[in-house]
Amino acid sequence: MSEIKSAMLLMIFFVAILFPGILQFGIDSLNQNAFTKNTKEFTELVQEEAGLTSKSKEVKARLETKGYEVKLTDQQGTTVTGTVPYGSTINLAYRYTFKSVFKERVLKSTNTALVTKRDEKTSTGGGKPITPGEDSGNTGRSETKTIILTSDELKSANQTQTFTVDDLGKVKRISSDTGNAEILRINGNQVTVKMTGGATSRQIQTGGEYVEGESKYVTNQTSQVYKDKAGFEGVLNKYVASGYLMQGREKFVTAQYGRFYRDAEGYEGDLAAYLYSGELKPGGSKYVTGQTSSNYSDSQGYQGTLTSYLYSGSYTPAQVVTKSDSKVVNSWMLTTSGKHCSMYKSFSQYKNEILNESHSTISNFVGKQVESFYYTGWESPPKETEERCDVSFRLHYSYKEQSPAKDTRVYRYQGTVNKPSVDTRVYRYQGVVKQPDTDMREWRYQGTVRKTGMDTRTFDKYYQYNLELTYEVKE
Repeated sequence: MSEIKSAMLLMIFFVAILFPGILQFGIDSLNQNAFTKNTKEFTELVQEEAGLTSKSKEVKARLETKGYEVKLTDQQGTTVTGTVPYGSTINLAYRYTFKSVFKERVLKSTNTALVTKRDEKTSTGGGKPITPGEDSGNTGRSETKTIILTSDELKSANQTQTFTVDDLGKVKRISSDTGNAEILRINGNQVTVKMTGGATSRQIQTGGEYVEGESKYVTNQTSQVYKDKAGFEGVLNKYVASGYLMQGREKFVTAQYGRFYRDAEGYEGDLAAYLYSGELKPGGSKYVTGQTSSNYSDSQGYQGTLTSYLYSGSYTPAQVVTKSDSKVVNSWMLTTSGKHCSMYKSFSQYKNEILNESHSTISNFVGKQVESFYYTGWESPPKETEERCDVSFRLHYSYKEQSPAKDTRVYRYQGTVNKPSVDTRVYRYQGVVKQPDTDMREWRYQGTVRKTGMDTRTFDKYYQYNLELTYEVKE
C-alpha cells in the first residue's frame, strides 16, 4: 500500500511541478530559437536591400502577423520607411510576445545593419558617378583593413573633407562615431566624405555667465503654491499641523415619535415608521330583520336606520252597507167630505214613528243615520164608500249600516347596518442614525522650493568626426 501511495505522490509531483516546468522550458526554447533565427535573417535582408524595399516589407509583414513588432530607425532616431544612403546605419528593434505555460512572455532584441550596398548614386561633390565598392582602378584583391580617419574640428556640423589613404583599394564600408557619413567620391588614394548631423565635440565660452539654481525646504505654509521675494517658488505638500480627525459613528434607535432624528451627541438621520402598538379592526355590514325599532345598534358596533315591514296580522277596512225597507201605512179619508179620517197621520208623523221604532233595531249598527224617507205613491182603494176609503201609501226608507275597521297588523324593522373600522394603531419610528466626522485638523503646507538659475553664456561650438573606414589593401 505504501509503495502505491509513493508512486501516486511521485506521479502528482511530476504532473503538478515537473511536467509544467519541462513544458515551459520546451516552449520557451523553441520560441527563443525561432526569434533569434528570424531577427538575424531579417537584419541581413535589410542590410542587403539598403532598407525597406518591396521584398523586405513583405517579410516584415509576415513577421508582424506572427506576433513580432519590428521598428527601423536611422542614426538620428527617425523611422526608416524606405531605402537609405550608402554607409548609413539602420537600427532594428524587435519585440515578440508568445503564450507560455503560465503567462505571456516577451522577447526583445536590438540589431544594427550597416548598409554596404545600394543603387548607384551621383556624388554631390561633382565628378563621375561612383558605385559603392569602386576603387581607384586596381582589380587586385588583398587583405581587408580598418582605419580611423579624424576630420578637422570645425564650427559647422556639416562638413565635406578629403582624406588620403595609403594602399586604398576597394572600399567596403564607412561609419562615423556621431551623425552620418557618406562617401561622395573616390579618386586614387583619396576619398571624399560628407559628414552631417554630428554632436558637438567641444565648445568654448565666449561670454556671459552661469548662475546655478538653488533649493530650500519650507514648512508651516498656509498656501499650497509658494513664491517669495528671493525668487524661490514651488508647489507644496499638505500636512496636518495640529488637531485630529474623529471618525463618525452609527447607532440604531427605535420608539421615536418623529421621522427625523437628532440628539445632543450629534447623531441624526431619517427614520422609518413601524407599528408600535394597537391594531386595525376592519369594519363590516350585515342584514338584520325582526327589529322593534328603526334605529339599530348592538354590542358588536353595528348600527344603522331600518325600514319597516309587515311582520304579522292583517287589516280589514270599515264597511258601510245601505239598508232599505218599506212600510205600508193606511190613512182613511172621508171621500164625501174630503177630510181625513180621525186616524189620519201625516208623513212626518209616520217618519218619527219609524225612527222611534227603528231605534232598537238600528242601534245594533254603527251608522244609525237615516238617509231618506220618501213616498212611493198613493194607492187607490179597491172601492170607495162614503163612510171611508182605504187609501194607502208605501213609505220606503233607507239607512247605512257601518262596521268598524279591524287592524291586527304588527310591524317590525329590517335593513343593512354597518360597523365602522376601529383603528387603535400607534406608530413609532426607528432606523440607523449617523454621527458626522469631527475634523479638528489644521492643515499647513511644506516641501522643497527652487530658485531658477540664470545662464547667459554664449559658446562657439566645434564639431569633429571619427570615421571608421574598412577597405581592401591594394597590392
